[in-house]
Amino acid sequence: MKTYLPLIILILMPFLKASEHTWLDTKGRSITASFIKLNQEDTQQPLSVTVDVKSQKVDIKWELLSLASQEQALKLDKELTLSKSPFIQELSKNMVKLDGKSIKSYKPEKAPNPKYIAIYYSASWCPPCKVFTPKLVEFYNKNKSDKFEIVLVSSDKEKKAMEDYIKDDKMPWLALKHSKIDSSTDTWKSFAGRSIPGMVIIDPQGNVLSHSHVDDKYLGPTKVMNDLQKLISQDS
Repeated sequence: MKTYLPLIILILMPFLKASEHTWLDTKGRSITASFIKLNQEDTQQPLSVTVDVKSQKVDIKWELLSLASQEQALKLDKELTLSKSPFIQELSKNMVKLDGKSIKSYKPEKAPNPKYIAIYYSASWCPPCKVFTPKLVEFYNKNKSDKFEIVLVSSDKEKKAMEDYIKDDKMPWLALKHSKIDSSTDTWKSFAGRSIPGMVIIDPQGNVLSHSHVDDKYLGPTKVMNDLQKLISQDS
């Protein structure tokens, strides 16, 4: 007979099948269940973990979980939060990327999960952009990792102009599809400043970590690129 953790069953209802995990209590007893959410108030210690046990929604008190299961819950909660980010979601579906000599829809083998997203506002007709872009290409190729991604949001009116710009400068990062730019006012375009070239670093939730426009001052993209260097170096 399988021994279950002391549980408080809140609501009995069906849930979509998700990946199952083993949960251990402080006495080594276990159950197999799918993670649903972490129940937490402000920044205090979590109160409980809600899981799906055979299509039943069950709440497990935090203090009853083993340390390993607590760490598992925190990790799964972070992954769930990231998966709900509109920015993370769009990295897998509304991007193009240079592939050899062609621009192709970006279809990653696994969903991108960067800690930092740098949005690069630029255009082929912008002389200062043409000066800065090679520096950013060098930076990206030198520091490329899963920790960050750069996304080009072009101000080119024509798709061909944007794609030729990517090819000519051999941009190795992602670019928002030209057809999606005008409709991205709530996401990618919402951080744009009044001048280009511009850069903004955000986290997956859309919190701004660095911006080339601060108040009424234009600080330029080099400052943001240097800030990105500092962020990824701190995480090394």
